[in-house]
Formats: sequence, structure tokens, C-alpha cells
Amino acid sequence: MLSPCARVNRCPDCCSADLSSVDESRRDDPQFGRGVIPTRDQNQGVSIGVNKTNCNAIGYISLLAFARLLRVPSCRGGDNDYNADELIGLLTAAVKRLSHLSAKYPACGRRRTLAAALTSVKLIPLQERLALTVANTSDPLTTSRCDASVSPGPITNPVYIVHMSRSLLVPLLLLAVVAAGPITPEALTDIFNKMFPLSPPHCSKSHIINTQFSTANIFVQRNIHMYLSIGLHRTVCFRVMDTSGSPASANSSDDATPSAKSLLHTLTLSRLEHYHPVSQQYTFAIPEVKADCKCECNAQSEVCSAASHQFSMCKNDSDKNDVGSCYRTFFPNQPSGGCRPGSAPKLCCDVKFKPYQNMSFTAVKLEQPTTFAVFRYASYDWVAGRWIQNDTATIRTQLDGGNQNRYLDSKRSIELSVSAGGRASHQLESGMYFVRNTVHGIEFEDLRRQPLNEVTENNFDRLGWYRKDDDGKYYVNNGVVKISRIHSAKVENCQEQVYKSILDANHYIDKDSEEPERFVMPDTVDRIYTWVQSARLYDGTRRHAIVTHSEGTNLQISLELNHDVHNSQMLSFYHNASKILDFTGTIIVDPHSNRYFNLSVYETSGILNGVVKRSTAPDSEEDVTFTVFVSDLNPANRSYIVPLPAMVTGGDRLICIRPDESAEEKELCRIIAYRENPLIVDLVHNSWSELVGHCPECNQISMDGFIKYLNPVSWVNGINNIQDFIMMVTDMVVYIVILLVTYVLLVKCLFPLVQCWLCPFYRRRKN
Repeated sequence: MLSPCARVNRCPDCCSADLSSVDESRRDDPQFGRGVIPTRDQNQGVSIGVNKTNCNAIGYISLLAFARLLRVPSCRGGDNDYNADELIGLLTAAVKRLSHLSAKYPACGRRRTLAAALTSVKLIPLQERLALTVANTSDPLTTSRCDASVSPGPITNPVYIVHMSRSLLVPLLLLAVVAAGPITPEALTDIFNKMFPLSPPHCSKSHIINTQFSTANIFVQRNIHMYLSIGLHRTVCFRVMDTSGSPASANSSDDATPSAKSLLHTLTLSRLEHYHPVSQQYTFAIPEVKADCKCECNAQSEVCSAASHQFSMCKNDSDKNDVGSCYRTFFPNQPSGGCRPGSAPKLCCDVKFKPYQNMSFTAVKLEQPTTFAVFRYASYDWVAGRWIQNDTATIRTQLDGGNQNRYLDSKRSIELSVSAGGRASHQLESGMYFVRNTVHGIEFEDLRRQPLNEVTENNFDRLGWYRKDDDGKYYVNNGVVKISRIHSAKVENCQEQVYKSILDANHYIDKDSEEPERFVMPDTVDRIYTWVQSARLYDGTRRHAIVTHSEGTNLQISLELNHDVHNSQMLSFYHNASKILDFTGTIIVDPHSNRYFNLSVYETSGILNGVVKRSTAPDSEEDVTFTVFVSDLNPANRSYIVPLPAMVTGGDRLICIRPDESAEEKELCRIIAYRENPLIVDLVHNSWSELVGHCPECNQISMDGFIKYLNPVSWVNGINNIQDFIMMVTDMVVYIVILLVTYVLLVKCLFPLVQCWLCPFYRRRKN
């Protein structure tokens, strides 16, 4: 009789090792909590440490091992005639083992302990599991004893497996199960429910008020309305009961027990949303700026002139895919450093713009929002020891108008009425926001806010002055004219082409500067405002933005039974008990002056009531109280942001938390550290960039320039004061003295010597 592992693997010696036995003697090992799971090889008695990095990889490779068992020929040469019931049973046992290991060793996580769970039910040989820790570049399954000749497909690369999304776990499992043999949809649903059992959400405590509405007919029976408040992420749970107090029947079967007849109905306020219409929209980029300048000493040269560089654009580059732009600027009357005296240098620049790292952004203007509340209704039935979901619905109702009525269930037996609560407690201000575009252009990041140009504005101190046109090219609005206002340049040495350049603008990248960044990217609004869970554009049309709240005020709702379906019946409400194992946290004042308690709770569910003391002393006075709701029915680890008032300042505090409806001795108290971050001052100072240009054709000696300086009229050019006149006279005297000395040397010395040398030749010729 083969073991379960041998039946699945078709290879008895593949089961030579087992990691299902956890070394209990090392539970108090100091490495616990840092990602190490102590295990024991039963055959060798050697402790094996699996660290977090290995856990990440083996979690996915174990799924592959199970899927591969269904397609690899058996060791004995048999066909893939696997028993689906065997595989499903083993997989279900692995999932149960996974839950046990995840709860026992939370440091490694649910996904990371999957390999240990599958190994514990003999789905993966020990050698294959540990092979991944040796080399991540090869497929350990190709060296399996069962079949070493089968080449793995592309999905069997462990590097690919490690980066797979966790959302693929369920499809992979279902695909593996379906591949084992023909399975009906009913059986598949049953398999899924066994592996991942459903459970209702945590039922919160509710205060119920029975009311009656007015009626227009005195002969019509007035129904009883259950009036209650519900908070964001809270769930109210109720059953339909007979007026005698017995559970009402959920089906027509007479032999069912009362508990089986009654469904558990749950209603959760899952989301509070603001829908902001978009009235303006455009695409922009952060420009990367490069200024190429050249200096010409000769004022008459056509290399740099007002005709070619003033109020004009550069020629397009040879790259057809270039989406940038280029504008020219002209600066006459520059300092004559490096040029001849009296010259009038001029500077010509090509200012080139292109999107920084090809990033683009979408700017939108948000208007006043419409408020919607999203409820989730579900009913559950307890059958054969587990919960079965009977009915479900998602209800989105507007809160800006009158009362909204809607039936919850598909049988139209329970009616929900939501009272108009007016505006929510928080709301994003109307104005300009922007979001970074992704590569595919479908999904967007959360909205960000910063001083931003509207469509009709062109302020260079605000974001959004470098925009995209309909042809996909980026431009500066009216840049031919306005570029001369924001770009400045001056010459340091015209002959050596040394100059300085600066752009009088914000939110750009200077490609040639030592400090290139000239902008600060702000945080997303969900990081600035603690009450924002997400703020994103709705879809590709970008006509709406949806702001989802993470906190909000209570809504007033009422529930009414349809007496045509439930005659002489009423609603009975229930709630679950609350619990907490431990908590940690920090009191933080962030750079935006938001003051909150960053709370992490462990093994917690239900309502938690907390109090902040004025000091770290247990007998100190209470400063502020708060309430946190953990919506998980089963104990879980969660993190929350608890807003605090401004009075919570200066130093550590003692914070105590107690589960709702629990005794005071169950209160947990911890000393919480206080941390205050300084304000962020986003000041960007522009500075001059010293650059060296390249212009081989500039400052060349020409005949025109030589003839120009022979003209005496040009000598007096550039004389503006008495100092310039004295310098000119001094230069002329020096030039005259040099000419006289030269004349004397030529006439009195050089010419006589030449005559003496030529005289003998002249006489011979004469004779």
C-alpha cells in the first residue's frame, strides 16, 4: 500500500524526508520573529533554517510542484490517471496546515509558509524544496527523481515564480485541480469552499430604535422600522425572527431545525465616496532644459544675429521621434572679455526642452463633489459545519438628496432606507490636481496637489507650463515670445565661449547644472490627509475623480420587513465579542502638521476603546479617548491611523486600549513614543550655470574686419566718457611713436645697408 505522497508522485523514494515536524524545542529561539522557521529532518535529525528570502521563493515554487505532478509522466511509465479526490484531499490538508503554520509563525507570513504546508502533506519532496535555496537560476523540478527528462515550461522558472502576483495563487490551484480530471461546477465550488471557507464579517454593536412611519390610509397596517446608525467599515448583523422569538424559516423545508432555517443577514458600510467632476484637463511634463549658446565678437557677423535668433524657434532635430521643443534667444551688447577693444559681442542661445525621463502628467480641475455611500449586503447559512453565502448585493446610494430606499435581498423582503446626511465631514477642496501617467495610460496613481496652471494660465512659477499638444509634441505656450522673458544669459569670455545661463522659472530640470532639480514632487493626497484612503481618476476618459474616505461620520439608516413576505416577523440584531492580544504604535506629527496615533494591533477583532493619558504615569488624567474598529471576524493584525487633537503634545504618553464590553482588568497599557517632524519648506532657488559653448565658426579673422579697423572713424566708436577718450589718445601717441621709430630704423639703417650690399653688383653690371 503506497503512502499518499507515493500515490501522487508515483515514486515511493520521493518521500524520503518530511518537514511537517516543527522543532518545538526551538520555539523560544531568539531568531523567532526575524523570519526563521526552525524545522527538523526526521531522517537525519538536523535542524534546517529557512530564511525570509527563501520563503518568498519556495512559496510559489511549491504551487508549481503540485501543478507539475498532474502533467509529468510517472516514474513507472504510467499515464496521468490521477485520482482527483486524492489530489483535492491532499491540497485541502495542505491549506489547513498552511493556516496552522501561518498562525504559529507569523514572521514568515501566509504565502511564505505555503511550501512547508505542501511538504507536510507529502506534495513536495524535501530535496526539491531545498534545491531552490541553492540556485535560483535553475528549475529544481527538472532534477526530480520521478522524471529528469521533462523540460520545464516558461512558467517553471523560479525567478518568474517569485515575481508572480499573489492573486495568481487561487487560479493556479483551481487550474491544477481541474487538470486532474473532469469536475462539475458544483464540485468545483464545493472544493473552493473547502479550501477557502467563507465567514461573515465581524458584527458590530448597534443601537436600535423601533419607529413607525405615517400612513395615508388608517386601514393599512403600519410597518415597524428599525432605525439605527452605522459607521464606515462597520457591519450590522440580524436574523428574521418570529414575533414569538423563534428563528424564521429560510426555506420551505419543514423538517429543518430552527437554526438551519434562519439566515444571518449582514449589512456593511464598505465605502464612502466623493465623485468630483473634472472641468479642465491637459497633459504636461517636467521639462529637462539645456541651453547651448555661442558668442560672436564681430557685431557684423551673420553667425549670431538678431535676424536668426530673436523670436524664433530652432530647427527640428534629425530624430523624428523627438517630442521636445527648441526656442532661440538673442542677447546683444555683451561684455567684451576676450574680444578686441571697442568690439560689441553678442550672444545667441538655443534653449532646448524635452520631457524629463519621458514622464508625463495629467492635470485636472476638480469641482464640487457628489457623495455616495456603498453598502454591501450578504446573507449566510450555516450548513454542515461551515458558512455558505446565500445572497449578496452591492448598493450605492446618494447622500446629497432625500431619503434613498432600496431592497437588500433578491427576494425583495428587506428594505433599506438611508437618510440624507448632507456633506461628509471631510472633502477635498475644488481646484487643480495632477496625477502621473503610467506606461499603459489606463491606471493612474493617486492625485497630488501643488500650485498648478489652469488651462488658460501660463505662470512659470507654477507647475504645468510645459504642455502636450494634440500631435503629441510638447511646447511652451507662446514660447517664441515668452522664452525671452524667462531665459537670461551673459558672457564671461567671448573668445573662449564661456558664458552663464539661468531660467527664471520653477519646476524644471537643468541638465547642465550641478544641482539639476528645480522642482519638488509633492506627496499624494492620501499621504497628506489621513482621512483619504485613495483619490484617483475614474477611467481612461478622466472625466471624474473618486475620493474614497478612510474615516467618516455615521449614517442614519432604517430597515423594514416586507410583510407580504415576512408576515408577523421581526428583525433581531446580534454582535460579536471584541478581543485584542497586544498593540504598539507611535504618536506622530507629520510635516503637514497632522497629529495622529499610528496604531498596530495584533490578534484583534471588534471594537477597541482607547484612552490617551497626559503622561506616562498610570494614574495621570485622561487627555483624549478614541475608538477603533477591526472588521475581521477572526483575529488579525492590522494598522490604523487614529487622529489626535492638538493638545497631545510634548513627550511620550501612556495609551491604554480595552476591548468593548470587557472587564477593566483586560485593559492593555503601553508607553507610546512621541515624534514630531519639522515643517517642509519647498523653496527652490535658481542659480547661474557656467557653461562653455562650441562655435568653430565664431570670432574668425576676415578681410571685412581688417578693412573696418583701417577706417579712422571706427577708432572713436565706444567712447562714452573722459576715461575712454584719454585711453584713446594715449593709444594714438604710442602708435605714432612706434611708427616714427619704425621709420627711422628703415630710412637710416635698413635702407643704407641694403644699398651697400647691392652696390658691387650694380657696378659690375655697369662695366
